[in-house]
Amino acid sequence: MAALLFDPNPTVDSRTWAAVVRLGGDGSRIFQTDLFRSPNLDDVDTKGGAASGVLAYIPETDTLVPYFGHTQRYDDGVRHQGGYLATISAAGTQSVISGWFGSHNLSQRILVDGARVVTLGLGDAFPKGIFLNYAEGGRLQPQVIYRLAADGVGSANAKLGGMVDLGNEIALPFITNLSISQDLDAGAWPNTDEAISMQIRDAAANGTDLGLLLAPKGATPSAELMPTWIDLTPSPGARLSRLRSAPYGTDMILLGWAELSGNEWNPNATFFTMVVDKNGAICQPATQLPAGTGWAAGDDIKALPDGSITWANAAGGGIQLVRLVP
Repeated sequence: MAALLFDPNPTVDSRTWAAVVRLGGDGSRIFQTDLFRSPNLDDVDTKGGAASGVLAYIPETDTLVPYFGHTQRYDDGVRHQGGYLATISAAGTQSVISGWFGSHNLSQRILVDGARVVTLGLGDAFPKGIFLNYAEGGRLQPQVIYRLAADGVGSANAKLGGMVDLGNEIALPFITNLSISQDLDAGAWPNTDEAISMQIRDAAANGTDLGLLLAPKGATPSAELMPTWIDLTPSPGARLSRLRSAPYGTDMILLGWAELSGNEWNPNATFFTMVVDKNGAICQPATQLPAGTGWAAGDDIKALPDGSITWANAAGGGIQLVRLVP
């Protein structure tokens, strides 16, 4: 067992460390490796602000791979945000693949492909859009596979839904809002156009469209991909969020999402699942899940070796596991 740990300071911008801990089957600690631990957040090059992220495991090499967003102080006096990607050996030794992968790297996903990993990110500055890379050798250059409207100060018009291994291809679902052009650009910080930025932020917060990108497996794509749009219409006034995906059967994809309505900070959430093939054709239509069986904003869903799909939530005041059997 292993876990990606962040400084528990509830003020994300004040966090000063990130670490990976590996545990034995009995819960005993094998090692804890600091990815970074900064004495302060004022000095140039200090890292902090660890937030969203994922932790992957490569069985072939017994290696852990943390990938997450964080901040770093630059000589312009500003803490900028970017991605952090590293490997941790079985002995607990860290090798940094990139201490600054994508700026800003707003959301992270990872897929293990044999002895390699494929990384997915969402950028609103450098680059702008959804980017995918095989994490191997040299300095990583984020490769945009779908351009998005982005404002350069924290918003890109999408929410990532995961990565599904289909053998020769990887399915990449995402939520966006097609009411604005994906070429809309608020300019470069610190001279962004606030009116355009507001348009982009509003669209990003109110996704209504579900797209599916299909990336060839084996190498980083060299050009942008064309999405397939899933035939999905949310309820009037609802917005799509918490998109999740998992393999379903041998060549299909389970999509799960929440329709949010009402108060922005405490919305009503209704959860749905749908099964599609890699071309976006609907194999099983949208089905509403029973109350109390959805997933929280930061949780993921996993496909188990027997083909079932599971996730956890805190419904009813305790942790419960939900299992979906194809």
